[in-house]
Amino acid sequence: MSSPEAAALPVLLEELPGDVRDTLDLDGLVPLDGGLRDIVDGLEDRIDAYIVVYRRGLHALADGASRELCRTIRSADLSIEDVARLQQAERLLGDEVALVAYRRPLELR
Repeated sequence: MSSPEAAALPVLLEELPGDVRDTLDLDGLVPLDGGLRDIVDGLEDRIDAYIVVYRRGLHALADGASRELCRTIRSADLSIEDVARLQQAERLLGDEVALVAYRRPLELR
């Protein structure tokens, strides 16, 4: 995962076992390039969770061949303040993205 495309992926993917990572559906993820990486890195440090940026409005695949990230790893337990930080970042980023926080350290379901 050292290619330029890998650099635009969420950091948490590096912590997943290869056999799990290879089966994930990553089509709904927004690449973390430009200032988006800085925003996500700052949020991750503030709330001590992994942040993944998704495109809104995508639905799960019905073929069963791929795994969804949200069904593979556990979401973070967030305080009210942390939820407010995520919501503020979402407003800044626009209506087309959703931010999801996952536990750090990573926990598989």
